[in-house]
Amino acid sequence: TNLVDITGCIRTAIQVNISFCRNQINFCHAHDKRCIQITISLFGSINPFEFGNHKQWKHWLLQPEYRYWFCEPFYKGFIGVHTLGGEFNAAGIELPFDIFPELADYRFQGWMAGGGISFGYQWLLNRHWNLEASVGVGYLYVKYDKYPCASCGTRLDKGHKNYVGPTKAAVSLVYMF
Repeated sequence: TNLVDITGCIRTAIQVNISFCRNQINFCHAHDKRCIQITISLFGSINPFEFGNHKQWKHWLLQPEYRYWFCEPFYKGFIGVHTLGGEFNAAGIELPFDIFPELADYRFQGWMAGGGISFGYQWLLNRHWNLEASVGVGYLYVKYDKYPCASCGTRLDKGHKNYVGPTKAAVSLVYMF
């Protein structure tokens, strides 16, 4: 249900993370204003595709977020708290900052869950469109099975990893209703 603010305008927004569009299917962030300076959102992402050359980043991810806006919703700065969870099947990928370096040589399949805090800013482009930049840091518990290559089926190992670091980075185009 959409809430109506004092002026009678519906304060709901949909946004797409344009920085990741080439690698996956992004479900839109769906935002809903809950009170004067608070919104909640749900972001989702899925990638069922392989890149070729034994590289793949198959996954699905859901990331709900609670945001407190310093000025007003969908304008200027905010701080948020997010949780996230999903499943993955990845191989042949080199992540920045040497995160999970074994992904370059092995395939990992499993699930993850965690949460963090985020910071962001939205710029007004016109009455209905905004541009947003946001980053987040937090914790992930990652449970996985390790395989020798992208198409091999013999499990080498299983384990888990406790990850602390970036959990979100986005440049998004926002449409406000």
